[in-house]
Amino acid sequence: MHMKAVSFEGCFGWLHQNNGGPLGVVMCASWDYEALATHPSWRVFADRLALAGLPTLRFDYPGSGDSLGESAARGAFEAAIASVGRAAAFLKETAGVEQVALVGLRLGAAMALQAASQSEIAAAVLIRPVLRGKTYIAEQRALGKIIAAREGAHIRRDPAPGAIEIEGFRLAADAVEAIAALDLTKSDYAEPPRVLVVGEAGSRQYDPLRETLLVRGALVSRIDLAEVAAWGPAPVPPPPPLADADRIAAWLAEGLAPRMAWPTPDIPGLQTPGFAETAVAFGPDDRLTGILCRPRGAAPAEDRRVVVFLNTGANSHIGSGRSFVDHARALAERGVASLRMDCLGIGDSQWLREGPLGAIHHVARVADVSAGIDWLRRAGFDEVSLVGVCSGAFLAFQSALADPRVGRILIANPSFWRPPPEEALADPLTGTHGSTSGYLSKLTTPLFWRRLASGDLTLASMLSIARALVERQGRKFAQGLAATAAKISGRSRPQSPLVAQLRTLARRGCEARLLLSGGDPAHETLAAELPGRDRAALDGLLTVIDHANADHAFVTASARGQFFDALERLIDGRGLARAVTDAGRRRRAA
Repeated sequence: MHMKAVSFEGCFGWLHQNNGGPLGVVMCASWDYEALATHPSWRVFADRLALAGLPTLRFDYPGSGDSLGESAARGAFEAAIASVGRAAAFLKETAGVEQVALVGLRLGAAMALQAASQSEIAAAVLIRPVLRGKTYIAEQRALGKIIAAREGAHIRRDPAPGAIEIEGFRLAADAVEAIAALDLTKSDYAEPPRVLVVGEAGSRQYDPLRETLLVRGALVSRIDLAEVAAWGPAPVPPPPPLADADRIAAWLAEGLAPRMAWPTPDIPGLQTPGFAETAVAFGPDDRLTGILCRPRGAAPAEDRRVVVFLNTGANSHIGSGRSFVDHARALAERGVASLRMDCLGIGDSQWLREGPLGAIHHVARVADVSAGIDWLRRAGFDEVSLVGVCSGAFLAFQSALADPRVGRILIANPSFWRPPPEEALADPLTGTHGSTSGYLSKLTTPLFWRRLASGDLTLASMLSIARALVERQGRKFAQGLAATAAKISGRSRPQSPLVAQLRTLARRGCEARLLLSGGDPAHETLAAELPGRDRAALDGLLTVIDHANADHAFVTASARGQFFDALERLIDGRGLARAVTDAGRRRRAA
């Protein structure tokens, strides 16, 4: 199966192709936050469609993903619908298909039906379609409030009146209004001749849509999902939904005769007056992918600096709230290149059967980062800086320790410094890398008790939480005992493992900077690693910048500015005095 980067009219995409065929597929992803959360399943789904003999175009709407523009710009929703028709025309020209089917997920399904009324579409697959826009908007507002509450009331947010913000993604007020007006059960636009409705088993919520489609003259089929969690945001990233994907592909390909693949021409990447972006593949068998963003017209000989952005959790290379795209393009405007890369199992790199959980917090992914550095060095870059948030910060730190070619690292709110135990990788509800308050809060969540009542949480899972709490308190007690013993005996305490690691980086000339947001568990992690006076050992080894009003992922408007300021200072080699939060000043004053 071949996957090739393409672009058309400011939109970036991937063309998945195995054999050719008379029918091609344009995939209509959900919107922003949901699109990012379902990206792993979406990418694997495109592969399965291509393997069934359906040339498939997976693309980013204008202002989303790696495409040009801003998703919160006025008219963005209408522009996204219009781009579906342009994608269909592009697929016909590029892959040589005679007809096009649209496959949409959630809001993307509603957009697909609207786009189908404006273009000649042979079939449509609607996966968990949003039936009524008002319900969807209410859900998104509630989700935004839940995530904002999780981050804390002290985080400043300033969405425009009527707009919605979800973890850095913003839905403009005019888009909110346009989406709220959608009602697929009362549509009066032309339908594709064949429609497949895909939803939860036993659910009758899609019956009104089916009746509307039948009245409009469409031939309607229905498939129940076997792997519902893979088609929406989930607390634990699920494995790829292979069975569901293959059943949908079989419905689309029924009665079609495969033929030789159409040769895909080389298509230049996206360019603006300030930057040029191209997709690159690297590592063994080119299994890893990324987006190289360069200053327009600049050559590596002119500026050999490059910043590598690493995945945050299961998020693709665009970053939470699409922040890495914004940062990369802003860097290019200032003359610095960057690589937004995906590790194995995440984003657009080769998928893993266990899903993103096979990649997050695994030290094996250090090899992926080194492969990216290999490619960059061959391309002429030799001043490499690694940037990561949360799990990406963990990977940046581990990669710097393993690869002496890393010159600088900027790590924000690292989840931990050392490789986690296996149980921490399996379930974030019972994982052992959160803060003590985080563990205790888990015990009071409805999710915990629902899972306990259903039998989903085993005795071993419950014991892992208890063990984490005991170990955390035991480590603090041991550290306090060691400090007291050292003071009595007059001997120095053993060096913290973290200080030893930072000394290793310092000897190599690797500069490390740490960003912390107010109330983040990373504060407790740092305090556990560096109890008491050991914090003074950081001087000259690690610059700590504390931002009280930043969110965990640094995606709110003010936090993005703080993050980019630290990034600029890092790559320019400018010093930063140790900063303290207003809250920290108040604690000392008290």
